[in-house]
Amino acid sequence: MNGSRSRRLRKLSPAGTGPTGTALTATRRRAPLASTLGVHDDIVAFNAGGHQAAIKKFLDFVYQNKYQLQFAGEYGLLPATQSAASAMSANPTFSAFFKNIPLSVNYPSKTSWTTVENQIKTTLGQAITGNPQTILNAIQQTAAKGG
Repeated sequence: MNGSRSRRLRKLSPAGTGPTGTALTATRRRAPLASTLGVHDDIVAFNAGGHQAAIKKFLDFVYQNKYQLQFAGEYGLLPATQSAASAMSANPTFSAFFKNIPLSVNYPSKTSWTTVENQIKTTLGQAITGNPQTILNAIQQTAAKGG
């Protein structure tokens, strides 16, 4: 990205009291966005394969408050669980972020994305056990018709 179009994010201190930064979006827009842009990641686990106990053990570990708070603090993120979010929202550095979550728009922001995303979640496993091209074509058709 062009140096004049972007700003570097500065990492928060482990206590969440360090400097914060702002990054411009990589678009041709010259004005601020109309709403806060949210970003999220998903964890996907498959039922097939006989590893349900191991998956449960891993997710139980990952979603413990201790590790959610540690991970969020290390990478300047918000935690994935309500209980860790409640604990973290007491910190004034993060409270503004928590207040803006209900007002944020997650990328992609097209209303048809929810339908496409749900189709991906429900059919992705079939791409592994069946014909991947058939699954991808069906997802593409859903996306092309706008949901």
